[in-house]
Amino acid sequence: MAVQRRPRGITAQQALEQFLGTLPLVVRQESREELGLLVGWFGEERPLKELTPAMISTFTKTFGPQAPDLGRRLTLLRSFLTYLHHEGLVTRDLSAAVQLQAEAWSQTRMRAARPKGLGTVRLTPEGYEQLQAELEALKAQRPRLAEELQEARSGMPLDDAPSVDWVRHYQSLQETRIGELEAILKRAEVIQIEEVPEGQAVLGSTVVLRDLATNQTLRFQLVDSPESNPSQGKISAASPTGQAVLGHRPGDDVEVHAPIGTIRYRIEHIEGWRGPRAAAA
Repeated sequence: MAVQRRPRGITAQQALEQFLGTLPLVVRQESREELGLLVGWFGEERPLKELTPAMISTFTKTFGPQAPDLGRRLTLLRSFLTYLHHEGLVTRDLSAAVQLQAEAWSQTRMRAARPKGLGTVRLTPEGYEQLQAELEALKAQRPRLAEELQEARSGMPLDDAPSVDWVRHYQSLQETRIGELEAILKRAEVIQIEEVPEGQAVLGSTVVLRDLATNQTLRFQLVDSPESNPSQGKISAASPTGQAVLGHRPGDDVEVHAPIGTIRYRIEHIEGWRGPRAAAA
């Protein structure tokens, strides 16, 4: 009878460092930053054996279905969790929780995309420049990835070299993202300054909301989905919050239907690129 490997008593941070050591150097830092979000959320010094599928499911939901580069981020997370199971660091394959969430979001995004088809993507000038810079950076990584793949292949037989699989995996991820960016930029239309009026929420507007229950404020810029990046204060107009505020003006009350319930906000300010317009007293 086969002997089942038991997870070693290592911390989440130690497991992350071990995984990063298997990756191509060119993507190691980016992977550290992304997976560091999970490790920090879970607890760097917390025993890895305490990580459960329910925790993974909860963590993945923090991305949201409109998160930028969602597929790539979920694939990286899934690879990390698969590695943990393969190496016997956890007893269960936690990647299944990621897959279930990815499938649910995939259906959501497909439904949301149907009315728009493959039409124009509207980007702010900053957003266009960021996506263009990302595309150029990814293309610049191609030679180094090819070099690392060749080094991995020459180091040992293919079947015995897990690093070959990881380099191939990241090459596939990079090429997928390059294709996505090229498609986005090909049909992108840059929003002009005069198209972003003061006092009305449209693409490009910066909106300040006040939670009527907690009195806390939320400030963000409304953007098209490919430019969405909540960590940079950019929220997709297709998100629940974006849909709730589009077309509204300062002083309007809006409702956002979230998993935790309905949140009521008052629009305090809406800023175009020519200055803020506050709600009437």
